[in-house]
This record gives sequence, structure tokens and C-alpha cells, in this order.
Amino acid sequence: MRFSVFKELVKQSFREFLIYRTTAILTVVFSIMFYLIEVITGIVYFSFTDRIFDWTRRDYMILITTANIIQMGYQFFFVASHEGLEEAVIEGDLDYSLIRPVNSFWFYAFNRLDIPSVIGIIVSVIFQCYFFSSMKLSFFNVMMYSFGIILGIWFLFLVNQNIVMLSFWLEKSGKLIGIPEYIFEMVSRPQSIYPNKMVLILTYILPFFVSVNYPIDALHGKFSLSGTVMYILYLLVLTFITYNIWNKGLQKYASSN
Repeated sequence: MRFSVFKELVKQSFREFLIYRTTAILTVVFSIMFYLIEVITGIVYFSFTDRIFDWTRRDYMILITTANIIQMGYQFFFVASHEGLEEAVIEGDLDYSLIRPVNSFWFYAFNRLDIPSVIGIIVSVIFQCYFFSSMKLSFFNVMMYSFGIILGIWFLFLVNQNIVMLSFWLEKSGKLIGIPEYIFEMVSRPQSIYPNKMVLILTYILPFFVSVNYPIDALHGKFSLSGTVMYILYLLVLTFITYNIWNKGLQKYASSN
């Protein structure tokens, strides 16, 4: 029964893609355009020098492409759900989700799939493979890099989920929803250009820098087992906290019916 529910969600996502295909095409075009602008900007930066803060052009390209893959991955799995969650909470329209025979947290987390984001992921992966072509990479390094991408997507989901869930308590929380996106865009640049205090906060308290840089460290074999375990434990604890905040929020929820 639960499999059939998620199967129906996938079908619904494809139906929405076909219905709003003009909007979907524009979304794909703009997402690719913004990424290419970043690539071109990087080319311009490094046209005058071989290194900037010990970063080579290839390292910089891998960094911004990694960040883009994580961002597109988050958008594919979660952004459509988050876009509708705030309004559904405030308007009391969660009933349809809550009565289904599945856990409401996981159901609403994967409520929609943003099909156009797949194109952005494919384009970013193609560019990343090109940047990897001049490197000697082992299968293990590539697998750990991919694992780091998954962890980064999940971290971005958790942060955005907690921001969106403020709507259980605050009617005008929508103004805060864009904050994680702005921060993530910022950490898609070399962390050495930022003040130490900012780096400490965005590494050990809210590990935005870790979410982007861990896959790259894994790619170069620079990650440590203890650091990996701590990162995973952090995500598990944050998942537990997020899940409980959701349940607390449901106690404040008032149905329109």
C-alpha cells in the first residue's frame, strides 16, 4: 500500500511536468544559464592567474559544480514540497496528507518531484566528468564523493525543512525561507575568502561548508574516518530533531475542515 502511494506521487509529478511544461522548460533554461554564468565567471577569474587563495581553476570549477549538483538534487526531491508546505499549514490544508497510510513526515518530504531539475543535474554531472577527466581517481574516491553529495542534499533538506516548519507557529515565516539558499550560494565559494568566525559557525554549528567541501575532500582522499562519522552523526541528530519538531508542529496545526 505504501509503495502504491509513492508510485502515485511520481505519476503526479510527471503529470504536473506535462501540464506546466512551458514553465518547466523556462526553469531548466534559467537554471542551466545561471550555472554556465558561474563557470564563465570562474574562467574569467583564472584567466589572469593560475591560483587564487591556493585554488586552481579546476578546483574552483569542481567546487561550484558540486554545489550546483547538491542544489539541483535538493530541488528535485524536496523543493516542490517545501514550496507548498507553508501555505498548506497556514490554510489548514494538510488533511489530505495526514490521513494517508504513511508517515506524514516522510510523505510530505517526498510529496513532489521537481522533474525539470533532472536536466540541471545531468548538465552539472557532464561538466563535472569533464573536470574529473584530468584527475587520477579511484573508484572508492568517486563513491565517497557521491556519498558526500547525498549527505549534502539531505543536510540542505533538513535546514530548509526546519525553516518551513516555522509556519506552524509564525504566519509570516515565508520571509525566512530564502535564507538557506542564500547561505548555500555563499558557501559555494572557497571558504578561505571568508572571516574565520563565519567559517567556524558555518562549519561546526550549521555545517554548510562541510556539506559542499566534504564531497571534494572525499574525492581527493583527504577526509578522515572520525570526521565522516561526526558529520553523519550530526545529520542523524538533526534528522531526529527535525522529525520531532514536525510532530510538535502537527499538535499546533488547525484544519480548515
